[in-house]
Amino acid sequence: MVGAGLIISGLLLAAILIGNKTEVTIGNAAYHKNYENIYPPDCFIIFENKKYLIKDLYKYKSKILKEYSFAASEGFATQKFTFPFEMNYSNEQKKRVILRYSGKAAFVNFDSHQYKISEKRKDTLISKINSNELILFIEK
Repeated sequence: MVGAGLIISGLLLAAILIGNKTEVTIGNAAYHKNYENIYPPDCFIIFENKKYLIKDLYKYKSKILKEYSFAASEGFATQKFTFPFEMNYSNEQKKRVILRYSGKAAFVNFDSHQYKISEKRKDTLISKINSNELILFIEK
């Protein structure tokens, strides 16, 4: 009986993963006047004439966290995951292993929060959280 339950669970997970092949990257960016002195130019996004540091990026494939990148003084450092075989997520990453995301015309729902879209750039939606913070939604 337990074996049948595991097989059914595995088949359901496979169906979900196969049915949703989208790639989404969620990024957090912040502005501070001294960040430009510490981080290289490719770690920034310009928004409203200010350079926001892209602090971290969570890359999902088929709604499963595949990569985590964060800004470092030499550029982005990246940690890759192989779900479900490699489960070395940090406590913060464990909260984000499964993507809960949907986009609409003017808003994006992500992790039980609704973000107003401030600007759309090609495949990127930018939401201004406050005067010094952004959240980025990049769809491929």
